[in-house]
Amino acid sequence: LHMGDAFSLAGTRFEVLQTHEDSIGAAGNEIIGGFNDTSTVLKVTFDGRSFLILGDIDNRAEDVLLRHYSAKTLHVDIVQCAHHVFNRLDRLYDVIDADWALVPQGERVRTNHDAPKYNVIARTVPYDNFLFANQFTDGLRVCAETGEIEHHYHEPQVGGVFDGAAL
Repeated sequence: LHMGDAFSLAGTRFEVLQTHEDSIGAAGNEIIGGFNDTSTVLKVTFDGRSFLILGDIDNRAEDVLLRHYSAKTLHVDIVQCAHHVFNRLDRLYDVIDADWALVPQGERVRTNHDAPKYNVIARTVPYDNFLFANQFTDGLRVCAETGEIEHHYHEPQVGGVFDGAAL
């Protein structure tokens, strides 16, 4: 995949906004400061709604995205927060301006030492629209009548370390 590539599968459009190539410079010989910036960033569009998968990007990839794309391209309905909310992307989340956040981190991120990083995302995402990992299996869908994203499934996780079952 390369920046600018796009493809569709089953009515879902995928746009490649950033790959590792974008963090190594035009000559291809610059040292990438952080491995996380090699993440591929995908914008996924389905049923008239959009979802941004940030992977583990950090500040160099944040700079690439903000340099190459307008707010119109970067704005999405749902964002997968970068790198368990370990990386602070102060400028990017404001431009993304998502309605929902999928957080690959437990809810303790709201109150522990990572709270400032969480608060950056919370400037645009409503408090009740954060879905955290390690607690429940959640489902979002686009409502056929309104076109709005709704939280329609919320159940305890089953399997592995969550209920003692063998992996």
